[in-house]
Amino acid sequence: MNAKKYLDKLKRRLGVGSDYALAQRLGVTRACISNYRRGVSVFDNAMVTTVAEKLGMSLREVLADVEHERGNVELSRRIRRLAAVLAVAAYTGVFDFALDAAMRGTAC
Repeated sequence: MNAKKYLDKLKRRLGVGSDYALAQRLGVTRACISNYRRGVSVFDNAMVTTVAEKLGMSLREVLADVEHERGNVELSRRIRRLAAVLAVAAYTGVFDFALDAAMRGTAC
């Protein structure tokens, strides 16, 4: 998903009708929103966090999309791959075991 789609989704989620109102809710200028829409600028990491929180999405998912938009396609792929590995590890309980071992200082 690109910035324009994220902004449109945010407008719907927050119930605002204009980019100006969205900018106010996000604490940025309308020009900033316009730059995101036109591809002049890309979300910085603070905006990635804000977007993920307001949309109830994974930070990794939004960050991967932004890195792809920044032209860091390989980094985007790595983030997505890591997210998938972590999801499987959490689902199988391996992540909990590894985390517990790390906390005890007995990680392999």
